[in-house]
Amino acid sequence: MKRLSILTNVQLIELHDIDKQNRHPSISGMKSICDQLLEAIR
Repeated sequence: MKRLSILTNVQLIELHDIDKQNRHPSISGMKSICDQLLEAIR
């Protein structure tokens, strides 16, 4: 993904520390995703 983002000049946002339940983001995991995305685009 990193190489593709460089070749296409698209920002790569790598998410981390996402809390999950049954392999899907929990409510706190969704908040973490939101916070990380907002931080990346600001």
